[in-house]
Amino acid sequence: MELFKEKENYSLGIKRSSRKAVFDGTGEATVSCHIHVPAKHSQVVGCSDGKIVVWKPRNDYKADVHKTTIQGHLGQIFQFLYLAEGSTEENSPGLLVSCSADRTIKVWDIWDRDLKKKCVQSLVAHGGSVTNVAFVKGYLLSCSTDGTVRVWKSDNARSLLLYPWFEVVQIIGREDGLRACPVSLNVLRRTESTSFFVGDAAGRVHPFVPPFPPIPKQHFTAQRSQKIHTLSVTHLMVVPQESFIVTLSFDNTVQVHDALSGNGFFAIENPTRCRYTGVVWDTVHQELVLVDQLGYLQVWNVYVEKCLQNAKISDTPLVSVNLGDSRIYVGDADGVSVWRVHRSSKFKEFKGHEGAVTQLVLVGQNVYSASLDMSIRCWDAYDMSCLGILEERSSEISSMLFIPGSIIIVTGHDDGRMKLWNIDSGSSMTLEHHKNTVSCLTVAPTQKRDFLLSGSFDGTIAVWDISKRRAFNPLPEQVIRASNNEVLCVCYHPRLQAILVGGNNADITAWSLWTHEQTGKLVGHTDAVTCMLLDGNFIISGSDDHTIKIWDDTHMFLVATLSGHSLAVRDLILVPTVGLLVSCSFDGHILVWDYVSQEVVLKLHHQKEFRCLLFNEQEKQLYAGTEQDNIMIIQLPPQLLEVPYVDYSSAAQHLEDTSNKLTALLGLSTSEFKQLKHKKWEQFGAPPRKHPVGTPAAPLSPARKLSGSFDELGSSPLPPAVGRPPSKPSSANGAADLGRQRSRADPGAYSV
Repeated sequence: MELFKEKENYSLGIKRSSRKAVFDGTGEATVSCHIHVPAKHSQVVGCSDGKIVVWKPRNDYKADVHKTTIQGHLGQIFQFLYLAEGSTEENSPGLLVSCSADRTIKVWDIWDRDLKKKCVQSLVAHGGSVTNVAFVKGYLLSCSTDGTVRVWKSDNARSLLLYPWFEVVQIIGREDGLRACPVSLNVLRRTESTSFFVGDAAGRVHPFVPPFPPIPKQHFTAQRSQKIHTLSVTHLMVVPQESFIVTLSFDNTVQVHDALSGNGFFAIENPTRCRYTGVVWDTVHQELVLVDQLGYLQVWNVYVEKCLQNAKISDTPLVSVNLGDSRIYVGDADGVSVWRVHRSSKFKEFKGHEGAVTQLVLVGQNVYSASLDMSIRCWDAYDMSCLGILEERSSEISSMLFIPGSIIIVTGHDDGRMKLWNIDSGSSMTLEHHKNTVSCLTVAPTQKRDFLLSGSFDGTIAVWDISKRRAFNPLPEQVIRASNNEVLCVCYHPRLQAILVGGNNADITAWSLWTHEQTGKLVGHTDAVTCMLLDGNFIISGSDDHTIKIWDDTHMFLVATLSGHSLAVRDLILVPTVGLLVSCSFDGHILVWDYVSQEVVLKLHHQKEFRCLLFNEQEKQLYAGTEQDNIMIIQLPPQLLEVPYVDYSSAAQHLEDTSNKLTALLGLSTSEFKQLKHKKWEQFGAPPRKHPVGTPAAPLSPARKLSGSFDELGSSPLPPAVGRPPSKPSSANGAADLGRQRSRADPGAYSV
């Protein structure tokens, strides 16, 4: 289990010097309590000076948050209680209840637009500080340092009003069984009955239930109390689903008791030897979440008495903790921070290869994997059953590419050859040019022609025209001497119509697709560039120097550096719908990045060494090939794949979003970013006029490319469906169904 801090932050803006003066009473007002209201997408904070600070969305979209400050009480606020819509009276709006050291309880409708009507009612009856409030079945319960618990009920005569009007109907004091000052209370509501529990300053817990038979003007009667703690109870929480009572105390302990029998079954003393200040129950994972005075957040499994997480998340005392939207909201002296708990995702492991998995591609509903065992395996993406095998006879497979809109897979081999495989018939055609290992492959689609780009350890980039008809062994259209060192990755930039090349020289060079001349260079990595991709106006590269760098492709400068791996970064992919970046490394880690905020939002670890990645959008799964011949599948958390709302109805909005994204990466203000854009940068050279920059690339046409280019790969006509997967083999090894054919393009090779 790991904790990750979200970029959301709700801060009062208190200086550090003021935080240190909290205990001296000389600092600024600090946070004393906090509540998260999921139904309103809001955060509400109570301050030590009685002010209420609310962060709520301006409209229906949660991204635009507005901060409002209300002068709520004249003293410190101890607790908030949210009354859900319809909980008090039918069709009543959601209300907020606050209690304070000024001896009052106030009912608020803070979501009303009229600021003058936010306070609905002030309840004045207690003679001391009101420390806690609770609500159940129309009753509002409050306890105070005046030694009483008061029961409030909404007036039925005013039921037609918009808001309920509470009046005192019962006062519970020493004569009713309270032996010490009540400090905290909570309710246990079940189908057949309702009861509430009160914790007092002597460490006792008092249960109260409705009398049976009913007694006039007596709504609750006391039951036998129980001594639980040695010092005062500070917090009392009831878990109705489990019938638990959870209590915190000044004796630095937390105890859990059965609400029906009173038997205790969980009790621990804080390992940090300080008082717990907040508690919440996670109903989904059946865990207890605690915060304390030293800034620690703890997660406990009460059934096995095991601490699952104990992390210091703040240098100041934590005052409260809430759960909502699969996140943990923690209040401290300065505001509210948002945390997400990542529980170790279960890796599903599938074996089939006998060598390292070098590449993974998705074709329709099937996953194809290439391996150093000289085979290509076809897997059903649903259950990962092996549907068939394509076998290479002469050389290891070092790279693989699926040509979109076709039934062709291209593989690069250790001996410098390339093969084009028809995944329906199993036949192949060989392309020969490179003198060393073909390390990378990509497609460069343009308006008139489509090119296949191959990079090799011999330092060259070969450009193959895959639109032309070739009878036997086509030759490359052009060969670019990109480097004197090994080429490890290649990427095509459609807007600039440039080929981006990375290799052992640690630089990224740009080459014109038409003039084949170098037009730009990115310098920043200190070791070999191993992988590269594009996202909008950004070039993202991974390296053997353990870092990921983000570059601006327009002005050609380094925007940000992401550090998180301890060994070489082997592969990078994007989750397209949400714009997350995923990286893998030989250190056994897969990191999911929000690269705009430069934060890791998900961290996965396994003892295997990861080599390649693939994301399946339909199944919401991440596939990873390992150096140890396995394919690992990870189901990504649903909250990571939530698509944010963005209105791209106009081009201006899209350009503004891109500009804001770059500004956030650079950490600049808008004015500083505008000044930066006017500086003179080394830019890419302009392509020829007949291929203007910004011309949209034509989509790959299966009929145009494959009917003439690769008709030697098989005798059967092209299927009408794009990327049709091969049929499931009926024979044991799949050879009979995939077809054992001698290719006319490569008479000496068999493909299965």
